[in-house]
Amino acid sequence: MAMLLSLDATHFVLGMLAYQQPMWGSSQQLRIFHAVQELVKGSPWFISVSSALLCYITGHLVSAISSFFGERLFVERTLGYPGRNLFLKNAPTGFWATIFRKFVRPYSPEFQKAFNKQFKHIFGIDGGNPNDRFWLAFEYIAHWCPSAFARSMHFLNLYGFNRNISYSLILAAVASCVVMWLRKYPCPLLIPLLLIVASLPFYWNYLKLLRRLNDEVFRSFYIHACRK
Repeated sequence: MAMLLSLDATHFVLGMLAYQQPMWGSSQQLRIFHAVQELVKGSPWFISVSSALLCYITGHLVSAISSFFGERLFVERTLGYPGRNLFLKNAPTGFWATIFRKFVRPYSPEFQKAFNKQFKHIFGIDGGNPNDRFWLAFEYIAHWCPSAFARSMHFLNLYGFNRNISYSLILAAVASCVVMWLRKYPCPLLIPLLLIVASLPFYWNYLKLLRRLNDEVFRSFYIHACRK
């Protein structure tokens, strides 16, 4: 998808340069354009290598954007991380909390009490801080529960993949909206709307896997801690 977008963007930029004839003529006189042109003609592998490199860089860019907007701004500030929500006395309320009620649903009071008791027994501190609670439990199962840690990493990789795919579709929707509007396509919002709708299941799955990751870490920690 990144390669298709980059090729379409390249075609669009070249079209804009061709439209601006003085700019196009000046660009053709630059040595770098001649050097790249000769490199492409003499080395066909250059396109494959540069496309792969572009996809790799674009993937990291999409990951950074999705992490900031999809996780930092929406999850952290609006819904709250599962490491906090799972140990609330009452489930959060509000518009987004109602839509994603399964994501913000806390543990039962009995389990919270039993977990905090084991957490204090192992680490000697209260589990009141969500960050400390999650990362200490995560490091604990990484050291003592290899099978549970492997499952946790599986959820971690899957939720990152779904989040990035979701925001790739959203960014593609924004890019296609701009390009189709500039080119005066009929119904310029149709394709962007379809791309945004296609991104929703991936983001929903991302939230489900993010909660599943936290649930796996906390329950695995509790089971192992009870055996000691």
